[in-house]
Amino acid sequence: MKVYSFDGPVLTMPSILKEGETLPATCNTNYDVVKKKSQTLTVYYAPRISVTGPSIVYEGQEVHMSCTSDGRPLPTTEWKRPGQPWPSDLHRHSNGSVSGVIRRADRGHYECISLNAVAETRENVFLEVHYGPMNTSITAFPNKLIHQGRLVNLTCVTDIYPEATQYTWRKIPAATLPEDANVANSSLTIKNFQKAHEGIYECEVTHINGRTERAYFHAFLQEPTHSRSGQLVGAVMGSLLCGVIIGAAAGFLVAVRLKGRST
Repeated sequence: MKVYSFDGPVLTMPSILKEGETLPATCNTNYDVVKKKSQTLTVYYAPRISVTGPSIVYEGQEVHMSCTSDGRPLPTTEWKRPGQPWPSDLHRHSNGSVSGVIRRADRGHYECISLNAVAETRENVFLEVHYGPMNTSITAFPNKLIHQGRLVNLTCVTDIYPEATQYTWRKIPAATLPEDANVANSSLTIKNFQKAHEGIYECEVTHINGRTERAYFHAFLQEPTHSRSGQLVGAVMGSLLCGVIIGAAAGFLVAVRLKGRST
């Protein structure tokens, strides 16, 4: 055991002790009567934290995070979610770990807090939650009637995070698009829609993790309304003309018969 000698009533220790180390210290007085008193010195230190866990998880997966700390005196450890209530689907355990099935609403900052008599130590982690693609659909403009020679725009809509960057458009069954179809990420545009453009259009969305989902839209030409009107007017006029001819013929026959009877 090392012995340190100092003059005077005050003992000043250099930085020779390690964190958590204990050292017995003895004070001797050399006056008329020699007296001795011993005291054990303990070095306290602030908590040190180690947090482990994934930074990216997918919705519906099981997640595990842990927070361990050491210090003197022994610190207490607690998980919190700054500024928000703790998610009901994530469970905090007494050993400093967190587990549960992740949801998209669980995305955000989490904080491990370790506290003892010396200080409070915090460490933040950000939990990124990916999901999708799901509920994929195609919206069209115009959304009901497609007339020949008009512009048609199809847009692929999906529920996904992070935002999708890969959209693949196809026309079924050929699996290739018309040459004049213009694709810009999630949108497909045909400026001059013709009979040859009719068919089923497919949009495939790809997540950065490789997951895909598809949606379909049946694009077909709407028959011009003026042609139907013309057909209807023609039918009505034809019926009227036929009625006039038949009526005139019937009247002539009746007149001839009446004349024959009178003679």
